[in-house]
Order: sequence, then C-alpha cells, then structure tokens
Amino acid sequence: MKRFAAEILKEACYKVYWFGKKPVILYKSHRFIVPIIWLAHKRKIIPKEINLFRLDLHFDAKTPSDIEDIAQVFAKLKTFKEVVEFSNSRLSRNNDNWLLFLMHIGFLKDSIVLGASEGNVNPGEYAAPSGKTHLLKTVCELKGAFRHHGVLVDTEDEECKRLWNILDWEVQPGVGFQMGSSPILFDVDLDHFTFEYRSRPYPWTRSIYNAEFPTSGEVRVGGMSIKRFVQKLIRRSPFITIALEPDCCGGNAISKNILRNFNKDFLEDSITDRKFEDII
Repeated sequence: MKRFAAEILKEACYKVYWFGKKPVILYKSHRFIVPIIWLAHKRKIIPKEINLFRLDLHFDAKTPSDIEDIAQVFAKLKTFKEVVEFSNSRLSRNNDNWLLFLMHIGFLKDSIVLGASEGNVNPGEYAAPSGKTHLLKTVCELKGAFRHHGVLVDTEDEECKRLWNILDWEVQPGVGFQMGSSPILFDVDLDHFTFEYRSRPYPWTRSIYNAEFPTSGEVRVGGMSIKRFVQKLIRRSPFITIALEPDCCGGNAISKNILRNFNKDFLEDSITDRKFEDII
C-alpha cells in the first residue's frame, strides 16, 4: 500500500493520509477517482469489477456522449500521470459521467449510492459492451432501510435481494454482512453532507448528522447501528476515496469542516487538525 500511495502522491491533485494501514485519498473533483481505480487494478490491489458503495448527493450516472471514443483513448494510456490528464480533459467537468465510464471499461461491477437526490436520474442499470448489466442502486436513507420492510430487511422484494448481493448482506440465519464478505470500495463525496436552501448549499447541522447516522436508539438491524453499518463497509474497503467538491459544498472552508466531521466520526481523527490547512 505504501508504494500505491507514493505513486498517487506524485500528482499534485491528490493528498493521502492513513486510517490504520488503509490509505485515505483526497482530491478536489470526483472524476479524479478514475486514476485511483486504474492504478489499484494495475497494482492488483482490487479485483476486476469490484462493487462500489458511496455517499453522494448526486447520482453521477450520465453516459459520456463519446464513450466509445474515449474508451479507446483510455485503453492506450500507460502511466498514472496520463490517466490523471485524461480524467481532467476527457471526462465531464460536471463530474457526472465517471461512474458509467468505469462500468463501461469493466473496472466497476455494481454501485450503491446513499442519499443521492440531485443530478441526472439514476438509470438503475447500465448495459456495457461486454454484455454485462451493471446495477446502480440508490438507498435514500439508512434509517428507512433498517426499518420494517426497509431494503435491508424486506425478504419479499426481489429488488432488495439484488442490493443485498452487492453488499454481501444476508437476513438468514442472522441479519448482517456475510462471513468472509468480498472487498467493496467505499467512496465519499462531501456534498452528501449538505442541503440546499434558496439555491445555495449549506452543511448539515450536528443534529441532522446525528439523525442520519445515529449510534444508538431503536434504529438497529441485527444489533448493528447505522453508524456501525457504515464503519463495517469502510473496514472492507482496501482504501477510502474522498471527493472534496468545495464548489458543491459552499466553499473551501465548509468542505474542510465537513471533512473534519467525517474524519472524527468515521476515521477516528486519523487526519490531524494541523493538516487541514493544506488540504484544499
């Protein structure tokens, strides 16, 4: 992992910190996740067509208009620097087509996004040239997913079972992640932790944060709190990717504050306060 992190740090658009032995990779715009996944495949850190779980306000599920052309260009790239330059120049600056591009070229299998409500509509599926159909599932909020007839407990809905397969989730004999669950990528767009008021983004208050990710109370599945559910997914990811997206968060200072809260609540303060000044 140290070699992987060192290669990433050669490009100025990334910063890498550590959550235990797990790299936490920060970058400004979401499309710059593509070089990270490309390098992780090249270094055999992740299996081909790994699943993705992400926190995001936007679906990011637009198909690039020239997807065949850019896929051919991408296939000829040899270095991490070239893939970074490609992501900057050939993928949408709206950061809304990187997901289907990664599925198109066979780097991602299926995806679950938590909390998305804006941007282009989630198509639900994507048929790649390989003939494989990739799933794009949305979970509006985990509290609802945990409750009676929620997507993590409803045994009668076949769509729920498709989502369980992505997560390696089971409800029998007990409710929770299967023993020996496969790796899954965990990705965060910090605009997940914002809401819009009069056409401007504002960060969640602490009361909203605690309501969305409670650590105790009645909202539990198999003895697992919502916060613990997310922590378990983080533990399964070989590395963590975080898109800072300050323009969608209301500015650099707000993005940093959102990151500081996520760092405290989910990464055990692995990014120390003194480092925040240099992040953006």
